[in-house]
Amino acid sequence: MLRLSCISLGLFLFSIQSAYAKSSKKTFVITSNVEGAQATALNNNKKKKRELGSCTTPCELVFKSLKLTDFKFTHPDYPDLQIRKDYLRVENWNEDRIEIIGNFSDSFAERAKKTDELYRTRYSDVYEKALNGPDNHPVAILRTAPNYPFYKDLDTPGWCKVNYGVSDGGQVINAKIESCSDERFSRNSLKSIKKWRYIPAVRQGEFVYWKNMSIKLTFHLNDKNGNPLPIPPEP
Repeated sequence: MLRLSCISLGLFLFSIQSAYAKSSKKTFVITSNVEGAQATALNNNKKKKRELGSCTTPCELVFKSLKLTDFKFTHPDYPDLQIRKDYLRVENWNEDRIEIIGNFSDSFAERAKKTDELYRTRYSDVYEKALNGPDNHPVAILRTAPNYPFYKDLDTPGWCKVNYGVSDGGQVINAKIESCSDERFSRNSLKSIKKWRYIPAVRQGEFVYWKNMSIKLTFHLNDKNGNPLPIPPEP
């Protein structure tokens, strides 16, 4: 009789847990201010990181809201947008349907335009001198060194050769890796060079697009005594 009572109690508790698990699932109605953005629900807990679901906005996802830590929105024309659960504007997490909106900031093109306007104002004399001077190739006015990528098993200097063009606005475009001493240097190479700015190439008194630019970026590292380690040679 006691055994039967324990079994009944176990089944009762299991029923409660099942009902709770079922009820804890929410339908997330996801939109964004940019058409066709990719929305991904994430569980970024330290012990186990995984995706809870992904869809193209406008869309819906169903999962347990207790496991949600972040929402990430991506679009090829915009910088990634990642929002922690605590910062999502949700009035009531107990509702069965929850609306999530991803509001992207300026697109890459809009940022480039604003940056172009900023540099044209800051270097107005240089731009005017270039336009009134002879034909010339692009001239760098801002370069940032790439950051060394940190991997547990990467402890040597390195390099990457990058091919790119310079737009008639002075931005680096179409940057591509030609070769690297280690492929793990490629990401930071591209990230760095895309921040560079140029006085555009001049042809017959006008700024023009200039292609076939190339440069070798180096990643330096010192030994324990602070002495620079040698850069690996090209094959």
